[in-house]
Amino acid sequence: MKLNKRHLAQLKRAKIYKEHPPTLLTYINAGKWKYLYLLVVFGGASIFFGRKEEYVICALLGGYLFGVLYRDFQWLHVTHRFWPVSAQVTNWQRVDELIEENEQQAT
Repeated sequence: MKLNKRHLAQLKRAKIYKEHPPTLLTYINAGKWKYLYLLVVFGGASIFFGRKEEYVICALLGGYLFGVLYRDFQWLHVTHRFWPVSAQVTNWQRVDELIEENEQQAT
């Protein structure tokens, strides 16, 4: 099965999580550029509209950013609670095979 780079990276990350379940720090580290981008875009837009005294737009942007962060951390919470079951039902031998096949194709 041919995987793209993101699929391969996710399988490698899951293999690491097999031994150590995902934590808040590992999740933030994996998505740090996404969160930095969101902070810059929404923070910049909030500052821009705040200086123009458009507080309703600032509140909407802040609410959107809060909603995105809340959704992501709720997902992390559910993933962390369900991880022991997920680790037990995952076919780790197949994961290893997929990683090996796709790394050989990449080289």
